[in-house]
Amino acid sequence: MNRPILRVYGFVAILFALLIAFTSRWTIFEASSLRANALNKRGVLQQQALLFDDGKGLSTQEQLYDPTPIVNALRQRVDRWRQLPDSGQWGVTPSTGR
Repeated sequence: MNRPILRVYGFVAILFALLIAFTSRWTIFEASSLRANALNKRGVLQQQALLFDDGKGLSTQEQLYDPTPIVNALRQRVDRWRQLPDSGQWGVTPSTGR
């Protein structure tokens, strides 16, 4: 193989080994100091609901879309459909009904 290419490959391999060594040292051996550092703490944030009114007062908290009743109604319909004993009542194609 070409000698300069081997030198570049060796240099990159050494840099990669150093990266692995220092990363392992920081995450394994110095983990307690990382945990103690106040800059590494994250606060628990609550996601706020989005109001799409652009400051025009067109939307309020009471007008937010709530998909829960729709999902619950759909679940009830699926449960009733699953209880149909005859595959002819399923309303699906014969290949799907198999």
